[in-house]
Amino acid sequence: MGQATRSTLENLLKDFYVGPIQETLNTEVLAVEMFEKLRLDWNGKQVIIPVHSSRSAATVDIAGGGDDQDAKYTDIADGASSVAFGTETGDLPVAANQTYLQLTVTAKQLFGRFQITGLAMASAKSGGVGSFASYVDAEMNRLADDLKNLANRAFFSGGHVLGLLHEKKSTAADKEWEFCGDIAKCNSVRTERAADVQVQLRRSDTMAGVGVELLSTVNLDRATIEFDGAVDTESVPGGVAIWVEVTDGNATVDYLDNEVGGVLNNLGKNSHFGNTRSDAANSGLRSVVRTASKEAPVAGQVKSSKATMALEQLQDLLDQIDVRSGAVPDVLLCHPVMRQEYIKLCQGTVNINLAGGGALAKGDAGVLNISYNNIPFKAARQCPRGLIFFVQTKGWKLAQLEAPGFADLDGAILSRVNNKDAFDGYYRWYFDLVCTSPCTQGVLTGIDFSGAGAGEA
Repeated sequence: MGQATRSTLENLLKDFYVGPIQETLNTEVLAVEMFEKLRLDWNGKQVIIPVHSSRSAATVDIAGGGDDQDAKYTDIADGASSVAFGTETGDLPVAANQTYLQLTVTAKQLFGRFQITGLAMASAKSGGVGSFASYVDAEMNRLADDLKNLANRAFFSGGHVLGLLHEKKSTAADKEWEFCGDIAKCNSVRTERAADVQVQLRRSDTMAGVGVELLSTVNLDRATIEFDGAVDTESVPGGVAIWVEVTDGNATVDYLDNEVGGVLNNLGKNSHFGNTRSDAANSGLRSVVRTASKEAPVAGQVKSSKATMALEQLQDLLDQIDVRSGAVPDVLLCHPVMRQEYIKLCQGTVNINLAGGGALAKGDAGVLNISYNNIPFKAARQCPRGLIFFVQTKGWKLAQLEAPGFADLDGAILSRVNNKDAFDGYYRWYFDLVCTSPCTQGVLTGIDFSGAGAGEA
């Protein structure tokens, strides 16, 4: 093989390296595997996705009285009825219509950059293309790993919604709250601010505001957060969780606007691609969210701390989603430590067969392939602890303005770095994650687990 020149090195990168790295990103990013891609030809900077938000026929609200029943087992609010039983000579029903909303999606941009020095280029000339290929392979594969980790995390907690509160408190004395969400991101958002970061708290059932508070302290070891002022949730029904959303007024955390909206953001942000969830007409954009503990508050006491996972809690979420939307989730998404909690519920007598052939059979007490009601659990270390997402994958779209790949608009992957003896290139992905049917999704939060901590590296 001849000497490696600038031209041959660029061809090597384009023809040999671009394909494998792009494939690694597409096959290993969890959300790309799970969520159905929505490929669109966009005109301009945004795409409009119409979604069906309510039916025309009225349905019966079966909610009863009691502690928290008004927040459970209710169908989506419907518009005027266009169907009715009638008589032989009676009038036809008054015509009504289905209700639709528009989701306005703008692509977010994820970048990764690599750089190769002139000395490395010179080494390639002396050692041949293979020498250079080994060096570039390490640099670019590391870049792909970094992109993959960032994308995976963003698909869970990217955007303004940090997580959920599940406790009920009716006292001003204790300002510390148990938290289920991305506690590490919560801490980083807090430390970005010179002053306390402002968050909006909202009920998960109605999306009504509970209060605007200042987040002053984050405890990574206990997975708790503390507010400057008292938060009274006594009026919130038992079992109803509270979303924690960073408000738009925090100038030093404007970078949250540039992040791909993750599952938390898609289910918990009050503004869902241009539609306000707290509006009664948009109740179809609200997800089913419940806490594992449903104790009612007692004046002056703290209630509803993290509870041990129970099978009836999982069934409760499935039933509520069914009543609300008629849908059934097909994936239960959780952190690996939450998978341990579920396995504890399934543990029983382990039978080991040692008979036959004189050789001992293999005994294996570990379990990774688990499911509930034939719905598989999928575990990801970037998924927040203390909760389980009930996901119907066909209700999600990975909207791509441009698929991931190395930028080569000028016909070259490598570009000379200005005023430096180096060449560089960058990887880009223009996309966003969109939940098109939030009412078919659910979250069970407030689940106790062993070893509460900050999460993964």
